[in-house]
Amino acid sequence: MKILFLNTFYPPDMVGGTEIVLESLVEGIAAKGPEVVVLATTDQKGVHQEEVNGIRIWRVGIKNVFWPHPSATRHFFNQALWHLVDSYNPLMKKALEKILRIERPTVASVHNLAGWSVAAWSAFHEMGVPVVQVLHDHSLICPRSTMFRGGESCINQCISCKSLRLFHRDMSRRLQGVIGVSRYILERHKRMRYFEGVGLQSVISNARRLSNISQVKESSADGREKGPIRFGFIGSLHPGKGVEDLIRAFIQASLDSTELRIAGIGREKYVKMLRQLSGKAPVHFMGKVHPSDFYRSVDVVVVPSRWNESFTMVVMEAMAFGKPVIATAVGGIPELVKDNETGLLVKPNDPESLAEAMRRMVAYPDLRRSVGYSGRKSAGFFLDYDGFIENHLRIFRSVSP
Repeated sequence: MKILFLNTFYPPDMVGGTEIVLESLVEGIAAKGPEVVVLATTDQKGVHQEEVNGIRIWRVGIKNVFWPHPSATRHFFNQALWHLVDSYNPLMKKALEKILRIERPTVASVHNLAGWSVAAWSAFHEMGVPVVQVLHDHSLICPRSTMFRGGESCINQCISCKSLRLFHRDMSRRLQGVIGVSRYILERHKRMRYFEGVGLQSVISNARRLSNISQVKESSADGREKGPIRFGFIGSLHPGKGVEDLIRAFIQASLDSTELRIAGIGREKYVKMLRQLSGKAPVHFMGKVHPSDFYRSVDVVVVPSRWNESFTMVVMEAMAFGKPVIATAVGGIPELVKDNETGLLVKPNDPESLAEAMRRMVAYPDLRRSVGYSGRKSAGFFLDYDGFIENHLRIFRSVSP
């Protein structure tokens, strides 16, 4: 069996958690014996082949107005044009077909389609390659992939989403399998009548190897008893992540002997606004740091997302490190956090609700210890890397001819 993995990016081109999980999945599958090959886009013209950690990678030059990497320069007009072309891109389809004739895969595992467009589905269908689509986010129903606009999560598709996703719903019904990284993201697509008639539908939560977890002591959830309690956020600094709500909540909570640490990067203008919002409060912007260094430096991890996250690796990682978690009850987060047991759930867009949860974490050390300990035990499910790989292999075998 030869499995072809398709995504917008592949390491060393890193954008977010999807690339981290995909690399782990590809290498795990390869270690089990099947032949694997990866297709990704690049900002370089033409078609390029290389090896990354023993995996054969094809990188195809983007045939659109820009490469959709966060570092790319974009303006309103060329971004609108990019989305229009990406609704169905026959040029990328043609490039994909050439590689399919060379590789002749048994099955395709498709992840983010940005850059490729759903024309990739057509290429696989016409060449008789079964497709399993993995849903990491909302990109099949929203060009921005977030279903988030004007500071709030969208309940329904707006006019632009409907027009730029005109073909997606009908074409999704021709696939052989679909995997949601959470029950939420799969059900959200199904409610919009995507994947009707697709025989194999499954939820496989993301899992990954965290080699340094074993080095973390069970007492890590106790925090650092000699020093201020440190609340922490790690992730991209974007309005949808709720960082503004977190800063406002931290200031509003008026807690003595506490600090807020914010790790991550974002657009310069937005980060400047966050710094101004922080004023003279003990808020420290750490920039880009290694996750293990971040988790060891904080006592409570806060995930204040405004948008409906499909799956939040930060929650799982924090639990694995024994850190108590405060998170908003949006998207797939309630599938990861059981309120008052493995963490505290709060309302989104509600700094007061978040401030109250922070006050509880400071006032009740036993609460910090208990949710940190319970979270660490529950994180074992998300660290079941072998089960994660085997579940994907089971799906691939089921759809293979």
